[in-house]
Amino acid sequence: MNILRRTMHNEEGAVLVVALVLLTILSMIGSGAYMIATTDLKIAGAYKQTKSAFYNAQAGIQYALAAVENGLLAGTFVLPETDDDNTFISRFNALMHAAGAPDGFNFTVEPVEMYLPPNMNTNFDLGPRFVIHSTGYGPGDAQVTIEATWQERQAFYIDYGAFGNLLLDFKSSGAIYSYDSALNPNPAGGLAGSGGDSTGDGDIGSNTAIQLYNQTIVDGDVALGQDNAGNDGHLTNRGAIITGADGVELGEQVPGDPLGIIGGDLEKDFSDAVTNNDNSSIVIIKSNVTGSSKTFHGTSLNVSNGETAVLTGPADYYFTSVTLRQGASLEVDASAGPVNIYLSGPFEAKNGSMININGEPTDFSLYSNSTDSIIFKHGSSLKGLVYAPFASVELKNSASVYGAIWAQQMDIKNSGEMFFDMQLKRKFEKDTNEVLLIDWKELRS
Repeated sequence: MNILRRTMHNEEGAVLVVALVLLTILSMIGSGAYMIATTDLKIAGAYKQTKSAFYNAQAGIQYALAAVENGLLAGTFVLPETDDDNTFISRFNALMHAAGAPDGFNFTVEPVEMYLPPNMNTNFDLGPRFVIHSTGYGPGDAQVTIEATWQERQAFYIDYGAFGNLLLDFKSSGAIYSYDSALNPNPAGGLAGSGGDSTGDGDIGSNTAIQLYNQTIVDGDVALGQDNAGNDGHLTNRGAIITGADGVELGEQVPGDPLGIIGGDLEKDFSDAVTNNDNSSIVIIKSNVTGSSKTFHGTSLNVSNGETAVLTGPADYYFTSVTLRQGASLEVDASAGPVNIYLSGPFEAKNGSMININGEPTDFSLYSNSTDSIIFKHGSSLKGLVYAPFASVELKNSASVYGAIWAQQMDIKNSGEMFFDMQLKRKFEKDTNEVLLIDWKELRS
């Protein structure tokens, strides 16, 4: 009995069992901790490798962007004017090959496609979009590919439908609308949303002063630059309707001669037209004698009442003065190319005269380097650009212009109307190197 009792109370073996269980548990915990630590180290290593690849892919995006902007600025890279992927890919690869690979980075950049977005028809500030893939590489065969979509931002020399460096003066019931001649060649005017067909881009500007009188309509923005002394231009609004920004201050001076008719590229074109022009190709048709016509000679163009002077492009004409008498016409044939008039004196279009009325504003440009006035009298009509940065331009009552006017001083009399053709922005587009990142995403396999 005592032996049995002693045996039942002997706990030496139990301690051994408990110790073994505890050692097993501790071993399992240690093994688990080791496995977790090892896994975490592997995950951290893989993450570090992937991050390295990702940063290399980002570096490829930035490197390619810099190469594109520098190429656009230098003219060594030009985006196609249509949705031409093959041409884009070829030009992009040539650009990147010329740029070479930077030291210390591991990436490849491949062009994918280029396209013209639909909003280019309405937003003229945005140009073609193009897509590239940048693949970055890291340690341990890590690889990350980023797809980036870029868009070229456009800039233009002719940003306003009407610009008067010193003064822009709209009398009562004058109006400026806007349209796109490629979509609507014969606008009727009137505010969009109120039965009209204007696009709302009839912007006007001055570095010094804008005066708008009762019932004047500006279907666009009113922009104020600065004069030579750095003073902001000012707006006088006496009852005008402005649909856009009302007298926004630009904080800088708008170039008064952006095309460079003095000291710029346009000066050379002007000089060439003076010495080598197409004046002898002008034919003047008399309206009162069927089939009667004569060839023009000289540099002073005077078209009599009811006569028509035919200007056939592509051509550059030079005149010391131009007078269109009542009901006279300048007919522009731009089927083979545009027509330019270089003017070093006065221009007067008398009542009812018409200039390029059957063409498009992009077909005809009048460039003046003179301080002599340019006048469109009652009921006269023009389709084209008038660029006279040192002259005064005047639209008399009910005169109409489809295109744009750039002048030192501009005066639109009662009921004078302007229709800013947005295609002129495209025609006088600046070479720019600004590219915007529109979208990016990491591609996962």
